[in-house]
Amino acid sequence: MIARGPQTIASEITRRLLPAYQDLQVARDRIAQTARDSQQRTRRAAGLLATIPGSRASDGKQDAAIHWYDSDAGGGTIRLTGDGSSSRIELYSARPKLTRRIAQAVAADICRAVAGPAPGAH
Repeated sequence: MIARGPQTIASEITRRLLPAYQDLQVARDRIAQTARDSQQRTRRAAGLLATIPGSRASDGKQDAAIHWYDSDAGGGTIRLTGDGSSSRIELYSARPKLTRRIAQAVAADICRAVAGPAPGAH
């Protein structure tokens, strides 16, 4: 039997167990972040559902989608990913007025981004 001091034993335990513990902590952190993202995405999807009459939702593991169709207005899908702060929007059979309003909204966002914040705005 080899006599080892407490410091040597502690070092051996740390060397063998700490990497696995750190990997476990990383996994736990990722699971917690995924849960927070899912909750935020669900809240944002609920807001869209309340905004678009007759829409329905489908929820995947990493995204949520809002679908709608109206024979006069056309239809579409808004797919939220991550925490819902980013989305992909697809329109089907959109009428010219809706297409122009969307183009104007996009143009306004681009102009605000290029111009930067207004003086005195925080």
